[in-house]
Amino acid sequence: MKPVKPMTSVLCENMVMRIFLLTLFLLTPAFYAQANTELPDKSQKPIERVVLQSQTTDEVPSIDQAHSLIADYRADPVSDAGARALSKLITFAEKSDSVKVVLKMKDMPWREDDRVTVGINKFVLAAYIIGSIDSELKESSYEKARCSGMSEIISSLNKLKDRIDEVQYDIVLEDINKANNDGKCDFSGI
Repeated sequence: MKPVKPMTSVLCENMVMRIFLLTLFLLTPAFYAQANTELPDKSQKPIERVVLQSQTTDEVPSIDQAHSLIADYRADPVSDAGARALSKLITFAEKSDSVKVVLKMKDMPWREDDRVTVGINKFVLAAYIIGSIDSELKESSYEKARCSGMSEIISSLNKLKDRIDEVQYDIVLEDINKANNDGKCDFSGI
């Protein structure tokens, strides 16, 4: 007979995930302010504008809106539209029953890597969540969402390669390879 997890344990895990996502949501404006200072772009808008535009309401996007927001984020993750899309997608991940984003530290070694700056760390986490949401909307499989999250990180980093410190870029890729030590994720098409 399999041991059954106590209901309080399951509720605690669910609550911890919701608190984590809420914390990430609340930190999103600060993340973009910091990311914009670490990812300089000559054509960038003032940081204050990005912070103000990344604020969201409690309205939960529909699945169709979530797909559109993912496309907006992917077009330019550090743009005004990318910041707004990320905020709305975090709300979607937290409040929608359509997805269940699972975040496990073993899949995110960059979170504990002291060599990764705070801004890049948050940027990479956001990309991981976006990839996971996209995968969850297509198929509900933890393993596919995990791989999609890591693929999204690589794709986002590649788009911003000329604006990211090369050392940070290499460290995050090294950490992704650590997370994929089982070889289940295929990144050859990125």
